[in-house]
Amino acid sequence: MSGDQSLLVRPKPEKAESFRGYLLRVSTENGYHNANWMLRQLGIHPRTYLPRDDITKLASALNLQDRELSNMQNRVVAPRWVRVGAHEVHICAQERRSFRYCPECLSEAPYHRAVWDLKPMSACPKHGTYLLESCRKCNRRVGWARENLLECACGADLRPFRPRFAPDKTVDFCRLLEKRFNGQPADENCALHPAFQKLSFTDLLNHTMFLAAYISGRGRGTGRQLFYNLTADALREVFDRVSVILADWPNGFHLLLDEVRQFTEQDVGKHVGLEAEFRSLYTNLFRKQQEVEHLHLIRAEFAKYIESKWFAGFVVPTSKRLSDEWSQYQSFVTVAEAARRLGIHPSILRRDIAEGSLAATTRQMQSRCLRVVEVSEVERYRNARENLLGTNDAQELLGISKHPLMKLVNAGLIKSVKGPKVDGSQHWAFKKQDIDEFIASLAKQATYRQFADEPVTFAKAVRRCTAKGLCIVDLVQGLLGGELKALKRSTKVINLKNLFFNDADFRAFLYNEKRTIKWAVTIREAARMLGLNEEATRHLVHKGFLETTSVPLDGRLRRQVSLDAIERFKATYVSASSLAAHKNTSARSVVAQLQELGTSPVTGPAIDGSRQYFFRRSATA
Repeated sequence: MSGDQSLLVRPKPEKAESFRGYLLRVSTENGYHNANWMLRQLGIHPRTYLPRDDITKLASALNLQDRELSNMQNRVVAPRWVRVGAHEVHICAQERRSFRYCPECLSEAPYHRAVWDLKPMSACPKHGTYLLESCRKCNRRVGWARENLLECACGADLRPFRPRFAPDKTVDFCRLLEKRFNGQPADENCALHPAFQKLSFTDLLNHTMFLAAYISGRGRGTGRQLFYNLTADALREVFDRVSVILADWPNGFHLLLDEVRQFTEQDVGKHVGLEAEFRSLYTNLFRKQQEVEHLHLIRAEFAKYIESKWFAGFVVPTSKRLSDEWSQYQSFVTVAEAARRLGIHPSILRRDIAEGSLAATTRQMQSRCLRVVEVSEVERYRNARENLLGTNDAQELLGISKHPLMKLVNAGLIKSVKGPKVDGSQHWAFKKQDIDEFIASLAKQATYRQFADEPVTFAKAVRRCTAKGLCIVDLVQGLLGGELKALKRSTKVINLKNLFFNDADFRAFLYNEKRTIKWAVTIREAARMLGLNEEATRHLVHKGFLETTSVPLDGRLRRQVSLDAIERFKATYVSASSLAAHKNTSARSVVAQLQELGTSPVTGPAIDGSRQYFFRRSATA
């Protein structure tokens, strides 16, 4: 059959019939093996969402208007969101693998209802029985790729099967879901809380799915993945309990929150607060504006629960959103809030607390403790910190990257007040006054000149020095010693980027400068220095993780690895085997643990075929 011919049997779609169910019904009545076979005969490539041209072709074969079919088919409206009928639904709420059905409904009217494709619709509101998705004869899941709408692939008729009766509250919930799907109000005798009866279909579905995630996860929340992995019986139990919560609102919800807290008691040693005690339930409620709008009933009741049952003793700024009546003035703030006020990362603040630079107080929260900082102490710390610079601040003030900065520090050209080689501290700290004086000493040597022919910028000068086996230390020492003259376009030099050089003078400086150390090695030697085999090292070079440079040797250019490149690689990346040795476990176990925490390797056997896994040090800190 060509794509422009009509089907012999062209039944009209039923009201609220699903699109896939309609295609299977048409395929059955026309005697095709399955719906996909029929579409191919019409010149249509089977897919989840048919494009407009294929809809037009199918409508022509069925003697229907394009609009009739396009309104039946689900349409993607946003990433992972589809429009089902007149409603927007997250794809996790759809059952896309199985044919879900009520045998009695199929007996009364042999077509598949669109609302059956929604997982929360676990029971038939009309007959009060659970929906089926397996065959009672072969005990297999009833799929969509079959010949007859009313029969399993094994040939068994689906209509005589008799499913179990569902609880009354589950039936009430499914009836409300069906009513709202069809744009109708709830029944007068509906057992669910009135607040949920007034919700739109999309909001009702979102509230339902959110609660289901935390019921199935035993208080931990399993997110969207839950709805792809649970069996049909497990899903029925989950949505049975959801219906109980919606009928006994808010007491049922409070019991769920108690359960969430129950399963966090074992994590007392970890971070504390609302996010730790309620896990992702709290963060998901306040994460995105879309979630905020769709979950307003849960948010409001969560706030009431916190006010009455959470004994933290104070409220942090994110918690203030729970209630406008809570105090806006506090004597204490959490470490995270203190870090936000100071504009630094919480890890830096926790480090300074451990080193005694900042005083913190511990507050008891039932069975756990919370670390807080006095607001006055935060201000004192701010004043002290303004006179000190961390590595990133020093880099920004100088206008250079971290590696050249540390070269200057190790050479004694820039003084540090804290650091691994100063007082054993893990992080470096510098006085702003010392950095300013260092910049002034270089600016003092520079000659004012408005224009220069093809000037060499300071950054370019550092790169050219590196290529010749020198470094920023040699460049600075040449400036301070008068061997090289710097130029400046303004009398005020803010950082080293404002300095530049005459090209001829800089070439002469490079020619006259003597190299006193071997500055580059072969890839084989680099492998020994890194503790890797040569093949793994060459792969790192090939993928750009380990930089090389062309060095003239014996009249030929040969690719070698500079010592600076090796140091940069060591400072930037760490192998899984090194982490495993530190933790006394295997490299495979380390990779799995870090991936569970959301940290993926940058290279490795499963990433790009390399011999070893490597992670960024910053991601594993």
